[in-house]
Amino acid sequence: MDDRLQRIVDEIYEKFGLTSYVLKRHHLDRQVDCFQNTYYTLTTEWFPLGVEEPEDGSNPTGTAVIEVNIHTKRVCSAVFVQETTYADGVQFPDQRLDTIVSWIEDETGLTYGEQFCLEKEEPGNYLFYSCWQGIITSPVGSIKVKLNSDNCLLFFSIIEPFPLKELIERDTFMLEIDQLEETIYKQCLLLDYPDMNHETITPIYGFEEVYITNKGKETVSIIQAHPASVVIDYIVTWDTLSPFSYREEELLVKQDITVEEAWSKEPSPDTKLITEEEKLEAIKLTRQFLSNLYNEDSGRWSLKTLHRENGFILATLNLVNDPFQLGIPRKLVIFINAEQQKVINYIDNKFFQDVFASYERIGNVKLSQEEAYNLLKPYITLTPRYVYQSNLKKYVLCGKLDCDIGINATNGKIQYFD
Repeated sequence: MDDRLQRIVDEIYEKFGLTSYVLKRHHLDRQVDCFQNTYYTLTTEWFPLGVEEPEDGSNPTGTAVIEVNIHTKRVCSAVFVQETTYADGVQFPDQRLDTIVSWIEDETGLTYGEQFCLEKEEPGNYLFYSCWQGIITSPVGSIKVKLNSDNCLLFFSIIEPFPLKELIERDTFMLEIDQLEETIYKQCLLLDYPDMNHETITPIYGFEEVYITNKGKETVSIIQAHPASVVIDYIVTWDTLSPFSYREEELLVKQDITVEEAWSKEPSPDTKLITEEEKLEAIKLTRQFLSNLYNEDSGRWSLKTLHRENGFILATLNLVNDPFQLGIPRKLVIFINAEQQKVINYIDNKFFQDVFASYERIGNVKLSQEEAYNLLKPYITLTPRYVYQSNLKKYVLCGKLDCDIGINATNGKIQYFD
């Protein structure tokens, strides 16, 4: 083992009190955060002394799986399999919240109330979310801690991102619902509401959850595109069918990371910008794929974005004028091997719509959008959120528009969502 990795292993051994364990396996991982920073981690798997590995290759009860960022030396996660531990290095004097918070601050370098806040607390279980000065951030990060009855650590994980001070565009929340009538009204949509118990679909008016910027002039989708995506917005059409023959290949994600790559913090290939040539090739391959497998769909798909992921270029498409209004748009993701210039796999969420294709549609729409909006208005909420916008490389203060109920478009009655 590399001497520098060995020092991290020794530190893990001491920190977690693993005298009753032996290191069984270890490997390096490479990850890219939403800020497009590459970082490397060392994952170690420690077996309890005298315990053999199961025949299926799984980790036996009591195994400690601990992941550490090799550059910051901070622990990313520590999991004891089947919530059984023989370690004695991380034991708390009590289960008071301030005790847990103080330990998290030491481990992560984050500040409670400023960068993370409590979401849920149960005996021995604690869940926190990312925030900036108490306002939830998006995308949301989380921290989870679990202890046993002896106050020994059973589970710890931190899932990024958590905001850095220099990335916050500070502002005072000023949005009010009455001042945003026009913007909010546009989010009142007629949707198909499926009832899985009765296998029916009812037209319901409801609100699409969106973020509204603090100046009230823009909306930001709750479901944001990949932070490094290239926006295309191109309707794919063809006049003749392509001779292209699609052959599905297994999506093998290989990360043969060398020690030199890890210690030099070599940027992930996924952070490399998509070139103009790659963009044009991806459009061509997408057209060939669609004209072959979706040959009757010319003009029905919009290529929204391209981005890199796990060594592939992913083309994300949405169906134009989707006949289903289930709140989840029909989406197609095509995996492109850029080096070999070919499509190797795809994912179509049509299976979700197929579930409801046989459902009976109930009633006719009798309410107008304006009537539904007036009924829903008292239930609308607008709460502050700091939303990371990759194009600005900043967290921007927004209001999250939400409404927990809908209005049955056939009779005007309130519909409570599950």
